[in-house]
Amino acid sequence: WFPINGGKTGKLRCEDPGYVNRMGRFLTLPTVNTRSGYRFLGWAGSPSGSMGYLQAPLDFWPGATIYAVWEPYNYTITYDANGGNGIMADQSFTFDSNEDLKTNAFEKNGYQFIGWTATDINGTIKDISPSLTAVDVVKALGYQNSDDQTITLKAKWSSDVVRANIYIQDTQGVYQYNTTRNIERSDGKSLVTVANE
Repeated sequence: WFPINGGKTGKLRCEDPGYVNRMGRFLTLPTVNTRSGYRFLGWAGSPSGSMGYLQAPLDFWPGATIYAVWEPYNYTITYDANGGNGIMADQSFTFDSNEDLKTNAFEKNGYQFIGWTATDINGTIKDISPSLTAVDVVKALGYQNSDDQTITLKAKWSSDVVRANIYIQDTQGVYQYNTTRNIERSDGKSLVTVANE
């Protein structure tokens, strides 16, 4: 029996006994490539064992069980200020990690940071939430089967300034003031304030 040990296709069974025994019969071990985010290394004698077998001939007794050994793919995320200021170091991780994305350290005068964008495996630009883990980003962009992949996250900005027309009229309906001014958001929410001139 050949348990896939985390892969998706269950166990592989050699219908022909084929193991090497004292009669000199041989077994050729199958190669499996069925676990997203991991490369297949070989086989081990226990579920958590290190890789000890690649291909036959090997010496097994009837009924022996060996387990698939996997190594997670490597990824790197780079952070792009996209017109902003600041420096953020690259983030390297493996597919089995649980790292969060780095907290944004970029700034852009007159703008608020509202998230990231990145290009997926099909060339489509997608919005990426800052709350995702690094591996979530890999999956969202479709790179779970791409080893040594570099992903660039570009900062997404929203302007702090809204251009608005302002009209003021008295109780008689006569306009006393008519102008166009910049209105700055006071706290990044829906409230606005207008500074006195």
